[in-house]
Amino acid sequence: MTFNYRILIFAEHAALHEVYYDDLGRPTHYTAEPSTFVTPPDDAVDILTALSLALDATPLDAAVFNQPIEQRPVTPRSKTAEPQAPAPLPLALIATDALLAELKLRAERADFFAVIHQVTLSDAIARAETAEAKLAEATAALNSQSMQ
Repeated sequence: MTFNYRILIFAEHAALHEVYYDDLGRPTHYTAEPSTFVTPPDDAVDILTALSLALDATPLDAAVFNQPIEQRPVTPRSKTAEPQAPAPLPLALIATDALLAELKLRAERADFFAVIHQVTLSDAIARAETAEAKLAEATAALNSQSMQ
């Protein structure tokens, strides 16, 4: 049994459904609820491929499911196959993508080290100011002792 996404025409509306086929390619049933898609990004290409096939196929009149299965239209196999894997990406595109990922990682690390440097620099300035204030206090104390 195979399935695909098809636009079904009902008397009052049209909707996208999963349609299932027997071994000869005749539609046997469809999902009760129309299809909606919320998918992980990794599956997006498969979903778009399936939707593209649904848009290319002739809409199916839902009344066909009221006919005996022997009288239902046969859908060619290529239209019922599950989505095919996309063609492999060219090596240059893969290399470019890997390079961009590495550059992004390096930029994030540089930002991290810049923040660390900023914090370290701020800490060093604060310590220097504290030390300078203590030195000024000690100098003032020594000066007041020497004047007495």
